[in-house]
Amino acid sequence: MLSSGSCALRFGMSTPPKHLISGPDSAGGSPSQLELGLREALRLVDQVNPRLMVTISGRAVLDNVTDRLGKVLPPKAVKSLWETRDKDGPIKVVADSDQPPFVWPGPVLLIYPTAKALSRVGQISQVTAEVVVPWEGTNKDIATWASTWTAIPIGAATQRQSAASLSRVAEIALRSLASLVNVGNGMYGRERDDTIRVFETLLAFEKQPLDRTAVRACLVRDGKWPGVMADAAIEILNDLARGKALRGRKGPNRDNYDYWCKKASEGESSPSTPA
Repeated sequence: MLSSGSCALRFGMSTPPKHLISGPDSAGGSPSQLELGLREALRLVDQVNPRLMVTISGRAVLDNVTDRLGKVLPPKAVKSLWETRDKDGPIKVVADSDQPPFVWPGPVLLIYPTAKALSRVGQISQVTAEVVVPWEGTNKDIATWASTWTAIPIGAATQRQSAASLSRVAEIALRSLASLVNVGNGMYGRERDDTIRVFETLLAFEKQPLDRTAVRACLVRDGKWPGVMADAAIEILNDLARGKALRGRKGPNRDNYDYWCKKASEGESSPSTPA
C-alpha cells in the first residue's frame, strides 16, 4: 500500500478535481511545492487500486528531488523508483524517454513537465487527476495548460487561475464547430474548411474580441480536441484576423451567426450549426 512516511494514507473518497497545480517549486520553502503536490496526488489515489504515476524528464531530475520525495514517501521506496519503473507497483515513474501506458486508472503527478509531457499525459485514458508541479511560475506551456483546464491551485504559494472569457455566442459557435469536426482527420479538408467558416463568421459579427487562450481552451476542454489540432486552429484564426487569403474562405455566414445568437438566448449549450 502507498504510504506517507510511516503512516498509512487516508484516501479521499470524493471525486477528485481533474486538474491541479502547485506553486513553482523554484520558490523553495518548507514544505516545498513538490512535497505539497505529492501529498495532494497521494490523497487522490483510489483506495481499491492504490496506484500513482509520476512523470519526470529523466534520472538526473529524479536524483535531485529524492530527498524531498523521501519526506513524504518511505525513503527506501523512493531510492528504487528509477530501477523499478518498468515493473508494476504502487508508484510508476515514467521518464520522457519511456513509453507511457495507454490506460492509467488513477492520478498522475507531473514533476517539472514540458509541453510534450503535458500532451502525453493528456492522451492517456482513464486518468483521474493531473497534478502539476512546475519549476518556474513563468513557464508559458504550464500557463497555457492551467488556463485551458482551469487548473485548481494547491498550496499557499498559488492563486486560482482565471480562464479568459468568451461571449456565450462564441462558446456555442466553437462547440458547434467541435461537433462537426472529426479529430481523427486532423486539420485538413472539411475540418479545416469548417474551422475557417466558423472563425470568419465570428470575426465579422462578434463585438467581443476572440481571446486566443479562451478559444483554445474551449476547443480542448469542451470539444476534446488534441492540443496540436487546437493550435492549428488558432493559427487559422490569427491568419484570418490579419486578413490573410486562405484557401477555403467563403466569407462570413450571417445565418449561422443568427442561429448561434438564437441558441444563446434560449440557453442551449451545444447546438449543431445548420448546413
